[in-house]
Amino acid sequence: MRKTTELSRRAFYRVAGASSPRCGFTLIELIAVVILIGLMAATTGYVISGQIDQSRLNEAIDRVIQADQKERTMARLSPTPGSLRLDQSGRRLLFQASSRVLNLGSSIRISNTVLAGSSQPASEVIFSQSGQSPTYAVQLRSNRGASTWVLFVGSTGQALIRSEPDQIRLLMAMGAG
Repeated sequence: MRKTTELSRRAFYRVAGASSPRCGFTLIELIAVVILIGLMAATTGYVISGQIDQSRLNEAIDRVIQADQKERTMARLSPTPGSLRLDQSGRRLLFQASSRVLNLGSSIRISNTVLAGSSQPASEVIFSQSGQSPTYAVQLRSNRGASTWVLFVGSTGQALIRSEPDQIRLLMAMGAG
């Protein structure tokens, strides 16, 4: 009986196209494949989360620029000057003339606001009735550490986006002079 079983196994392997009784993967091979798939998934997840973070930062930049433009327009239309105030949490900007509150969300915060000619952080920027303000810069930072500066030229309201603090210092010095 044993001989018949052995013969039938050999016949099965020949029919299946295998030259030996080994037809599968070893446990080590399977573990290696699972580890490789895990590493690829982790790398992909990290890259995608970085892109989502950058996208949120870009969206916050656009929203701050639009809010500044709206405040300048509303200051021109209003009999009183406007202002921009930074909320203590760093997650909101409060605009007086447009009666607007800009929420940046939980993943983006304002880590610094600087007026031209001042080395101290600014908590408020005043807009004149002509819609002008001092030149100022706002630093937006994501929870993952990505940081971008938005510099607003006071007389025109033109927004310049920079990532290097040295560039902002130089542009602020030029705006103050």
